[in-house]
Amino acid sequence: MNRKIVILGIIALLFLIFTVAQALAGENIYGYITNSSGGGVSNVNVSIYNSTWVNLGWNLTNASGFYNMSIDVPFSGVYNYYLNTTLVGYDNKTGTLVITDETDKQFSTTLNTAPQGNITGQVTNASNSNPISNVNILIQGPITYTTTTDTNGYYSINVTTGNYNLTASKTGFIENVSDIFSVGTNFTVVNLKLALAPTTGVVQGYVVNQTGATISGVTVMLKTSDGTGTINTTTSNASGAYNFTYTGGNYQLNIAEANYYENTTSITITNGQILNQNITLTEIGTIQGTVRSSGGSALSGVTISANGPVFNNTLTDANGTYSLILPIGTYTIRAAKSGYDASTTSATITHGVTTTLNFMLSPSDGGSGGGGGGGSFSEYYPIQPVATQTSETEGIISLDLSAVKRYDFTLGANQKLEFTIKGDAHSISIAELFSDGVTLVFSSEPQSITIKQGESARVDLNRDGITDIIATVKMVRTSSIDLIIKLINEDKYVPIDSISTIDDGQFNDSQVQVVEPTNDNKTSGDNKEIIITSEKNNLRYLVYAIILIIISLIVFLARNLLKPVPVENRSKKRMKTKTSKTRKK
Repeated sequence: MNRKIVILGIIALLFLIFTVAQALAGENIYGYITNSSGGGVSNVNVSIYNSTWVNLGWNLTNASGFYNMSIDVPFSGVYNYYLNTTLVGYDNKTGTLVITDETDKQFSTTLNTAPQGNITGQVTNASNSNPISNVNILIQGPITYTTTTDTNGYYSINVTTGNYNLTASKTGFIENVSDIFSVGTNFTVVNLKLALAPTTGVVQGYVVNQTGATISGVTVMLKTSDGTGTINTTTSNASGAYNFTYTGGNYQLNIAEANYYENTTSITITNGQILNQNITLTEIGTIQGTVRSSGGSALSGVTISANGPVFNNTLTDANGTYSLILPIGTYTIRAAKSGYDASTTSATITHGVTTTLNFMLSPSDGGSGGGGGGGSFSEYYPIQPVATQTSETEGIISLDLSAVKRYDFTLGANQKLEFTIKGDAHSISIAELFSDGVTLVFSSEPQSITIKQGESARVDLNRDGITDIIATVKMVRTSSIDLIIKLINEDKYVPIDSISTIDDGQFNDSQVQVVEPTNDNKTSGDNKEIIITSEKNNLRYLVYAIILIIISLIVFLARNLLKPVPVENRSKKRMKTKTSKTRKK
């Protein structure tokens, strides 16, 4: 019985689908578009619209004037049609079309003959009146027409009467558009002249400094778009103005003037047009000096950072000397080297002036190893830099960090410290600066940690559950921070009660489990190993179990509904029915 019900349901569903498909079936419309003599008219666009003039379909007539289209509409209704043709001698036509049933609809009609006229003329050169051949003529009005001029610059074309305008165009000439004119049943003459298109354009402007004051006597270079070749040079006049006249294209404007940052600006010159482009130069000065220890010896590898209108840094050389070129303004200058107390002062950079600023650094408490923190020197791994030079463009800080357990440095907002620990490459960069803290990004296993000024965080760089470094934010500025990183030996476990930040700070107390280390890794003291678990895994397993139960229930119901009744059960049922009837008798 159940099987019969299922089969009947399927049949009913198929019938419903067939009925809906029939109701939504499209209407086929076909027919011929002919002229007054009965001949077919080709290339007529036959379009069908609903009562609100929404297009339902269209088709072009063939050489015999025949068209055929299918539109998605109900079986009956009133529709609009529009016959559009670009053929000379015929008018476009609009009307209504009535569909009464679902059978194919034949609709044929005749195009009305339209009165004709002719447009003729010549196109010549505006500078010498010579005829110009192969000029493209575009005629726009009730119908759009196109043609070209012959070798003598003449053109002629038959058009339907009405108002038109004419556009003449050719490469190398400036396009010319006529006024609107009327075409009757006779000849209409329209002559046009074309002027040669300009082959050059102009770029002009002023050279100014940061305050907007003009700068005279500056050499401005016009270079190729890739900057490898110099095309022309000029010098800004007493008013700071410059200009170039050159063929249209993509170029560079370049100024490399003493006591200014080099400026390169990409431009596009358009033939026949003027581009106004001012060039701003940044005035710069130099700060230089020597860094020595309190004992008088020169210190190499000292980080000299300047924080002011911009941030920049460099390293002292083998003689302890440094030099930085900076935009004019007031800066905080800081000298820092691991194992020494950092020194900070201010300096003003003046245009074209070299300022000398020397530093003397004293060893920090605890000797050349620097900064305390407990444990012997052997607990810490040396760090070697990935790169060997500081690159302002790439924003990479790299220093000689060999045989140190602590690194005290300044990190700019657009810079990155790259280093290795036991051959594994890592980096530190700033993601976001706050008034009282910073969000740092640590890699190679990317993670973000927010640290407030004056606080520290323990960081597991390779996410093996053991702290690798301690990061301390000493000071937060507008575009930089003072940071200390302290290297921890992975063979030593970090006490659980000393942890201030776990992993990336995304786990709560209920997800932190403290277990004793294995015998192979356990060290003396009360050190413990940290295992981070997540409640998300438990939820995932619960969802999997529910899905499995639902699938099993569906399969069970399907098998029982469609399961055939065994023959012997049918026989027993019949016998039971007969017995009941016998008892009743």
